[in-house]
Amino acid sequence: MPKYFLAMLAALIFASSLFAQEGRGDPFDAGIFPLALVLERAQYAGDAGAWRPDWPLELPPDSFKVLDGELSRASILGEGFFLSMAFREDGLVEEFPFILAGGMTQIYLSYNDALEIQKLTISSPAGDELWEIEFLEHMDSLPTLARGFRMNSWYFIFITWGSNEVHETWYDVEGNFLGAYSFSLAYVGYERRIGAVRDFFVSGQGAEFHFDSRGLVTEVLFANGSYRVLYFREDLPRYWERRPGAGDSAAAGNFSFQWDVNGILVRITEGSHEDGNLTIDLRYEYIFDERGNWIERRETRMIRSLGHFVPVQGTVFRRILEYREHL
Repeated sequence: MPKYFLAMLAALIFASSLFAQEGRGDPFDAGIFPLALVLERAQYAGDAGAWRPDWPLELPPDSFKVLDGELSRASILGEGFFLSMAFREDGLVEEFPFILAGGMTQIYLSYNDALEIQKLTISSPAGDELWEIEFLEHMDSLPTLARGFRMNSWYFIFITWGSNEVHETWYDVEGNFLGAYSFSLAYVGYERRIGAVRDFFVSGQGAEFHFDSRGLVTEVLFANGSYRVLYFREDLPRYWERRPGAGDSAAAGNFSFQWDVNGILVRITEGSHEDGNLTIDLRYEYIFDERGNWIERRETRMIRSLGHFVPVQGTVFRRILEYREHL
């Protein structure tokens, strides 16, 4: 098989995985999505790393992590997409990546003078604006009424925050009921986190989230799939089990991560054939900035061809790192 064909195949596999909805329904096609999940992520974005075990395989798990320095903003760029994470000086998150129904999105936030979320924008990794949410009312700094805009249509979202549950209801501009979600809260240390979500709009849809004592997501369970991770060196994954549901396009398997002594990912492998050969073997080389943080990552994929592994170029990522300097 020609090497150029293998390289094209690797690129196509990456694109389909990054933007795939993994068979769990597309909230943007349905017209609604679980807004409370995004709000919770905004609240705890600074406490636990951005990476989660239901992210696409190809995105680096240390995309928004550095070994030296304090970041004000980190951006990662690939072929036709852009994701970023940024914090204000007071610690409030302004930008972060988020996965909805298996597809990556980019979140942008702005705040009012009371440090309450005033506006939320959801874009695709390609930069297309998907949703614009304006928060009209708050209670104890938590949004309770929001107005959403998408594709020339307006929506209204009501959120009720309880001690053990959160309820979210969507209506169109004429007051017609569109759907609802309920979220069960669980204590992680002294904090309340969303442990489960139930979608009343799509019967049978839901998810469970499990955390470790640091608030890192260790397991995501869906009706027909699951993602589990064992962390190594703070919030970096060591072993990752991916079990997308039947018919999902996302990569499945048991993946092992190899990090060097400096905490740089150098290799990902998965499983083995009956003959003892690996099914997936991904290797990485980097360019670093003056602080020793990587700003470019090049992947080499070992692709099986005619009984042998052939190296072909995989994904290439660049990072733009903006550091916060303290006087």
